[in-house]
Amino acid sequence: MLSVALDYDADHDWLDISFGDHDGLTHEFQLNDHVTVTTDTTLSRVVHVGLREYVRMLLVSETEFTNLRDEDPDTVEELLYLMTVPPLSRLFDLTDPEALVARVCAPTISQLVDDGDDGRAPWR
Repeated sequence: MLSVALDYDADHDWLDISFGDHDGLTHEFQLNDHVTVTTDTTLSRVVHVGLREYVRMLLVSETEFTNLRDEDPDTVEELLYLMTVPPLSRLFDLTDPEALVARVCAPTISQLVDDGDDGRAPWR
């Protein structure tokens, strides 16, 4: 089971989620104005997700990760892969990978701490 720390600021509608213990170097990706994903330096594990205007994002049908258009294609491929496995697959439904479009989800706590042993591709 994955360790998860949640911090929600209702006044500003910010949700910050940290996954597991991590004290090494990280790389932060600003996917758009509302979504930030932090990974380890090898892009193999998500250590943090920041969602600004989280409730509003739940009310719209989809969000586009426009800032990924400026990233290296290999980096984009790795980030998109991470969105198809837990924990990111619990927060985002990647509806159109080629257009970099996803739906933001509202997972339960138990879904967030699930290590992904649900028949999907293994979490790297």
